Amino acid sequence: MSINIKRKRVLIELEYWEHCASVAGRTGGTHYEAVGRCYRYLNDPRAADTFQQLADKIRVGNSKIYVDRELLLGNLYRLAGNQDAARQHYQAAYDLTMHKPTRDNGDAAILAQLRPW
Repeated sequence: MSINIKRKRVLIELEYWEHCASVAGRTGGTHYEAVGRCYRYLNDPRAADTFQQLADKIRVGNSKIYVDRELLLGNLYRLAGNQDAARQHYQAAYDLTMHKPTRDNGDAAILAQLRPW
């Protein structure tokens, strides 16, 4: 019985987040992530596509590399089932935390100046 209540609650949440995502349009990244999580909970095959599209949108939309961005992308690709892309972004996050820039950009210059206390 509690499973049916949870399923109904997730369906209500899904309807809400789908509405929010449609209103927000391109800027509704967190809304799309919530939609994907509802799909995943419901074992809906649309979950993987939702996470993949969101990760691709975030990756293309901002070329700067930050640890939290790389972790987010790694998690989204993992949820989408794209394990190779997930590992690549997790590795980039690890490299950034270890002060080893993975790409030549503005972050590389900033990270090069950091010194461990």
